[in-house]
Amino acid sequence: MGIKIRDDEFREKGQEVVPEGPIYWKNRPDDDERKDWYDDAPWVKGYWNSQDHPHRELILDVLKNIEPFSSLLEIGSNCGPNLVRIQARYPAVLYGMDINKSAIEFGKAMLPGVTFVEADLISTGELESELSNSDVILADAVLMYIDSDNIYRLLSKMVNAAQKGIIIVDFYDEGSDEGIVKYGHWARNYEHLLKDLGMLVEKTKITKETWPNLSGNWADIGYMIIGRCK
Repeated sequence: MGIKIRDDEFREKGQEVVPEGPIYWKNRPDDDERKDWYDDAPWVKGYWNSQDHPHRELILDVLKNIEPFSSLLEIGSNCGPNLVRIQARYPAVLYGMDINKSAIEFGKAMLPGVTFVEADLISTGELESELSNSDVILADAVLMYIDSDNIYRLLSKMVNAAQKGIIIVDFYDEGSDEGIVKYGHWARNYEHLLKDLGMLVEKTKITKETWPNLSGNWADIGYMIIGRCK
């Protein structure tokens, strides 16, 4: 499909950038003119249209090493561009959580076989609710929006809920556990954080072929981190 993530606004040099947080995504209007993907669709539809982006195939490949699994929860799922791919390949019960109501409603309409829930994972305890105890928990380009005051608590929830493992696709920084700002988003050492929470961890570098974009931010600091339950 040739879709590329949009990151023009994070090219400023020499000035501090405050990363967007969950409130931005919760309140993002349907008619927001800013596009995250290079197409002409409204932003939620743009996410749906991105389901053929090459990094999603990498997620599917990693899941091969975790199967068999009977359930998967994606936090920050948006309308389900990962879940539609997973549903086509794995006979698992699938859940999607997102903070944006429009994304959740779109996902429900397009993927009736997936359970979508509108949820703010920072201020509430949904991971300990009826959707807890999933075999696999996936977070794709989500934790980069979680600040240093909340990241360890959210990761702890994920580790406590996952029965087999966690997959994180995000910006990575070897020298910071709490997080530093790179390319306008939080980057941190997820390998160290997950090991501290008792997981077995491996990581795979995102390449420019896996995630092509203009600035090369994902090829620079993007990683897939896989945490396995001991």
